[in-house]
Amino acid sequence: MRQDTFGTIPPGREMSTTFLVQIMFCQNSSFQGRLSWVEAEKSVYFRSLLEMMVLMLEALEESGAPRADYVFRSWHEKVPHT
Repeated sequence: MRQDTFGTIPPGREMSTTFLVQIMFCQNSSFQGRLSWVEAEKSVYFRSLLEMMVLMLEALEESGAPRADYVFRSWHEKVPHT
């Protein structure tokens, strides 16, 4: 299996979901703009970076892209100080 930025991709299965992001404004400490999903020929306006990421995850799930192995930090894990 191949590793990339999003996690593990099974052999013979390549990521094929392409997004175009147009940042239109920067207000309230976040970006607003338009997200286009190229393969589905859909566009939607987003009001924050969090909303944009949720829209991208939804598109990835809908497109059948392989699910990445997300490992998020927790407030309860012990991280060595640097």
